[in-house]
Amino acid sequence: MDAVQGNSAGDVARTLLLLRGAARGKYEYSFLKRLAIRILLQIYRKNYQRARPLDFQNVYSWIPLIACGRMGEEIEEEREFLINIIERRAKED
Repeated sequence: MDAVQGNSAGDVARTLLLLRGAARGKYEYSFLKRLAIRILLQIYRKNYQRARPLDFQNVYSWIPLIACGRMGEEIEEEREFLINIIERRAKED
C-alpha cells in the first residue's frame, strides 16, 4: 500500500508505523538496533515537522487505517503488532 497522491498525514503515518514495527517487531534486532530505530523515528518526526508543519494528532488518527492496510500485505512477523494497534483503537472508539 503506497500513496501516489493524497493526504500527507497518511504517508507520514505509514512511515511511522513501519519504523515502530521494526523497533517492536519480532525481528532479531539487538537492543541497540531497536534503540537506533526509535531515535530515527524521533528524528524523522522532528525534521518532517520542521520542513512541513503537520498536525500529528491527524497523523496518529491514520495509523489504525494504515495498520489495516498493512495486514493485507500478510507479513507474519508484523501480524501481532498490527492487531494490537487495531484492537487498541477499537477500544478507544
